[in-house]
Amino acid sequence: MKLVHVPYKGSAPGLADVMGGQVQVTFDAAAIGLQHVKAGKLRALGSLGAKRAAFAPEVPTVAETVTGFEAINWYGMTVLAGTPEEFGAFIKSKAAKWSRVIKDAKVRLE
Repeated sequence: MKLVHVPYKGSAPGLADVMGGQVQVTFDAAAIGLQHVKAGKLRALGSLGAKRAAFAPEVPTVAETVTGFEAINWYGMTVLAGTPEEFGAFIKSKAAKWSRVIKDAKVRLE
């Protein structure tokens, strides 16, 4: 499978294109397309978390096929999440992980 990066200005245009058949797959937050999956208009290939989502347990995780895979949305606004140093370490670990994935997959912008 060849993946091509198509930069969208938000989730709505990407969802419209996948539903309209202009693109075959999209990666987005579950809340964006879940109603269309539940209605049978889209098919969820996998969730990106380490374990199946409680709100869609019938959707397998990518990790069930690709061991160790996890790609979650995260935001740095919660004051109770930990110290600034812990958050800094979290950001550094994610940057290192995705830099390695991009390099190993030889991803480039076209």
